[in-house]
Amino acid sequence: MTENYRAGLVTCAKEDRISNLPEHLMDSILERVPLEEAVRTSIISKKWRYRWTKMTALVFDEQFSKKISKNGAFGGNGFIRIINKVLFFHKGPILKFHIHIPNMFLDSFEEVDQWVLFLSRNGVNDLLLNNANRRYELRSYLFYCLELTKLELHKCCFKPPLEFEGFLNLEKLRLEDIDFGASLCGTKFNLPQLKKLSVLNAQMSTISTLRLQDCRN
Repeated sequence: MTENYRAGLVTCAKEDRISNLPEHLMDSILERVPLEEAVRTSIISKKWRYRWTKMTALVFDEQFSKKISKNGAFGGNGFIRIINKVLFFHKGPILKFHIHIPNMFLDSFEEVDQWVLFLSRNGVNDLLLNNANRRYELRSYLFYCLELTKLELHKCCFKPPLEFEGFLNLEKLRLEDIDFGASLCGTKFNLPQLKKLSVLNAQMSTISTLRLQDCRN
């Protein structure tokens, strides 16, 4: 038996073990690797093919943006095209969605609006929008994400619709570099499950009094 033949048998055995992992272990592996690596697992075997499209957590963090830049696929259109493609192929709920929007040229935030709309229809409960671009004016889609338990926003304009009453399941809220404008005047938010609130570097030029009422525990 030649060395090459032995090596081939060992490789096949390893591939078979990986291919025959229980589904819960496959999902656990996908959750622990960067998204771009999770996508590449489709080449392992038929069982792994497009398994990543059922991931419930999608993280496009700052490290992800830097990798795109190094690979030459950066620029507004390239970045947006990648996110759109991932969401297009995705199947099932997205419970966690974290995204870093880098400081790059964008014609508009229309695509970001569509991502938030998509998330509102797919049960998101952990949402982070880390915006390093020009200030992004949140559309009403965000306020229909009523299953949110964690929400973190950076460099956005926060203007809830008049009919918005609050996030009933929200436990953690972090707002940084947010422009509230006059939108909070006379507004009441119902956040009965809130456990942690952070507001940093907020612009509230028209607000003279902020009242927190019925804060339990």
